[in-house]
Amino acid sequence: MKQLSLAIDLDRCIGCKTCVVACRNSHGLVDHENCMPGEIPFYLRVECERQGVYPNLSETSWVMPCQHCKNAACIKACKAEAIVKDPETGIVRILAEKCAGGKACIEACPYGVIQFDAARNKAHKCDLCW
Repeated sequence: MKQLSLAIDLDRCIGCKTCVVACRNSHGLVDHENCMPGEIPFYLRVECERQGVYPNLSETSWVMPCQHCKNAACIKACKAEAIVKDPETGIVRILAEKCAGGKACIEACPYGVIQFDAARNKAHKCDLCW
């Protein structure tokens, strides 16, 4: 089975969140004012770590998408069987029509990338814009 993934050059990431905007555009979510963690939906997360003391500060940024794990813990945790791994692409997807809002997948994800849309009572995550 092939495994599609994102190739991200972390040495070039400056934390600008352009990838987040592109992801939201791909999913038809053009409200860029609510493009921060905690706002739903949010498929990619940009993390930043700051080191040092002013005026000698540095910052490292990185993108945290779904890792589309080979043996995805979220699939095993979902009692509604709403999470599947596509055998042709390797993409782990949440089937919204089957999601019962149990949130077990969120707890099971070791990367913390599955989000919950309380308004729809559905989990969602990166699907590689597929």
